[in-house]
Amino acid sequence: MYKRQVFSPEEEIDLLNILQKKTQVLDSAYNQIILFIAIRTLYDLEVVEEDNILDWWTQGDESLEVRGLTAKFITWLKEADEEESSDDDDDEEEESE
Repeated sequence: MYKRQVFSPEEEIDLLNILQKKTQVLDSAYNQIILFIAIRTLYDLEVVEEDNILDWWTQGDESLEVRGLTAKFITWLKEADEEESSDDDDDEEEESE
């Protein structure tokens, strides 16, 4: 549904900001899980790219309570990206030998 309406990195970040604003006003018992599931789903369906999620995260207010569960997902994304970079470096070293 959103894939047809979200084209640029800026639009992807705008979508994440809208989701964050909408979930902030929900009951605190549910808002963190709803934001987490929404962002994880958009990532899994390749509607929003990893780099844009990370950019959104660094541009926003990390102290917002609604971001609690999403912080764990962001940590996972960063660690996966670092591991991928490390694997790429290892492959390049093997090719040059």
